[in-house]
Amino acid sequence: MKNIKLLAGIFLFLSVFTFNSCDTEPIDPGINIDDFNQSCQTPSNFIVSNFFNGNSVILSWVPEGNEATWTIEYGPVGFAQGTGTMVNASETPFTLAGLNANNSYSFYLRANCGSNATSDWVGPINVAASSNPNCPNPLALSGLRNATVPTTVEISWTAGGTETSWQVQYGPSGFLLGSGTLVTTNTTSKQISGIATTGSYDFYVRSSCSSSEASNWVGPLTVQPVTSVDCPIPTALTALRDTTVTTDVVLTWTAPATITSWQIQYGVSGFTLGSGTIVTATASPFTLNNIPDANGYDFYIRSNCSTTENSEWIAIPAHVSGNVVPSEFFVKVDDTEYIENYINAGTITGTPNYISVFGVKSGSQFVGILIDDTLAEGATYDMTGLPNSSVKGQYRLNNVNYDSTIGSVTIESKTATRIKGTFTFTASYSYTNTSGEVITFTHEITEGAFDVNY
Repeated sequence: MKNIKLLAGIFLFLSVFTFNSCDTEPIDPGINIDDFNQSCQTPSNFIVSNFFNGNSVILSWVPEGNEATWTIEYGPVGFAQGTGTMVNASETPFTLAGLNANNSYSFYLRANCGSNATSDWVGPINVAASSNPNCPNPLALSGLRNATVPTTVEISWTAGGTETSWQVQYGPSGFLLGSGTLVTTNTTSKQISGIATTGSYDFYVRSSCSSSEASNWVGPLTVQPVTSVDCPIPTALTALRDTTVTTDVVLTWTAPATITSWQIQYGVSGFTLGSGTIVTATASPFTLNNIPDANGYDFYIRSNCSTTENSEWIAIPAHVSGNVVPSEFFVKVDDTEYIENYINAGTITGTPNYISVFGVKSGSQFVGILIDDTLAEGATYDMTGLPNSSVKGQYRLNNVNYDSTIGSVTIESKTATRIKGTFTFTASYSYTNTSGEVITFTHEITEGAFDVNY
C-alpha cells in the first residue's frame, strides 16, 4: 500500500511539473517547424562570371545534398522574384547564353530535390553590363598544343579593330572567368607554357583598348589533354535508355582487361566534343542518371590508362533518342512465345556498325538480332551465318550462345532513331565430345517482330 501511494505521489508531482512548465514557458512564435526540415539543402559558394562572347556567363556553385538539378532565375538587376526567366541546370559549372552584355542582370539559384521539394533561393548575384562599342571583340580564336613540347599551348586570333593589346585568361576546363591565370600580349598570338598534359584547359581572350576600356571575353577555346598511342580506344560502345526509368541511360563497351578507368563525355545530340559533361566510370555497364528524355543525347568514351595517359575519344558516338515512344518486341522460340523482362535496343560501333534489338530475361538468357545500320527499309535481308553477315541472330540459353545459321530480317521502316520489322532464324550450337564427334543443338526462332527506339 505504501508503494502504491509513493508511485501515485511521483506521478502527481511529474504531472504538475509538466503542466507548470508548459504554462510558464511561452512558445517562441519565430520558431517554424519547417526550419528543421533539412531534406533539401541550399547550394553554397554561388558565383557568376563576367560576360564573355557578348551574351554568356558561367554560373558555379557547390551542392550541399544529393540533388541532381537546380533552377536558375534571372532578370534585370532588381527584378521581383517570380517575374524573371527560369532555366533548369543539371551540372555545375553551367553556361547561360542568350543574354545581352549591354544590360546588367541579377541571378538566383535553388536546388531541386524531387517530389516538389526545393531549397531556399540563394542570391541575388549581380553582373554589370560590360559591352563596349569602342573596344571590339577579338575574332577567330584558335589554338593547339605544341607538337614537340605538349606542355606549351599556342593560341592565336584576329584583331577586331585597331587595338594592339590583348589579355588572355586560362585555367582547367570549366574554370570561372575571373579566377583564371591572366597574361597580356601586344601580338595576336601567345605561347603559354606549363600547361598540364593530363587535363583539358580553357582559354579566353579580350581586347585591351586603354587602361579603362576592354572588350568582352571571347571563348572558351578548349585544348584537350595529351593522348597516348599505347592507351587503347574502347570499342563497341552502346547506349540504351532504361525501359522503366527513361531518364537513366545504360552504357556498355569493350576494352582490354588491363584498363579499369574510362571517361565518358555526353551532351544533347550534335554537341561539340569538348563542350559536353565528363564523368568517370570504372566498369561496364555504367548507368548515367537524370538524362532528360525530351531530347536525344550523344555519348563518347575514352580509356584512362594512367594519370598522364588517355586514349583518343571514340570516333562515332553512341546515341539515345528523345521523346521516347515505348518499344515493342515479340518472339517465339520453338513455337513458344518468349517473355522477356525488358527490351535492349541500341547501336554497336564496329565494322560494320550494327543496330541491336534484343529481348532479355537475364544475362544468361536473351534472343534478338543485329542489323547493319546502312541497310535500307522496305527490303528483306538474309542471314548467312558468316561473321560479317549484314544481319545476324542470336539466342542465348543458360550461358550458351546459339548463333544464326540461316534466316532473314525484313525492315519495314527505319529512321535515325527507330526501326520496325520482322525476323526468323535457325540458331545452332556445336561442340566436339571426347570421342571426337561434333554434337549440334538447334533452336528455331519461328516468329519475331520489333518496333523499337535505338
